[in-house]
Amino acid sequence: MGCSTTRRYALERISTGTHNALTDRTMPNLFLRLFAEADASEAFVLADRLRKTIEAVVSRASVRTVRPYWKIPEYQEICLEVSALVDPGQALTALTSQLGSGWTLLNAREAIWNQSDQSSFAEPLVRWAHVEVQE
Repeated sequence: MGCSTTRRYALERISTGTHNALTDRTMPNLFLRLFAEADASEAFVLADRLRKTIEAVVSRASVRTVRPYWKIPEYQEICLEVSALVDPGQALTALTSQLGSGWTLLNAREAIWNQSDQSSFAEPLVRWAHVEVQE
């Protein structure tokens, strides 16, 4: 029942005045899944704030899913895809540092955050988060 991701490659031609430039639209290389104790309207606002926070740190993010969490009806599941222009491992470190304290690194590609007295998250409605590098 988790969020699924779609990997995309696209090359977009952009007109820049008198000549054309090719820009590489990179595929998402980080994936963030979190649960917030919120109603649907709060969750959409929260997802947009998180997107903006992430974009300030690592480049580009998009909200993939906002939906009720099937296991805990009071929670909303929010999933974001992140496209970082830096090394994904560096982006993972930057992202977790920006979003909160108390992350548990599972390995060099994955971290989990749980709400506790020793942890804090940038958004107080968040109860659990998971971020992973994708290839």
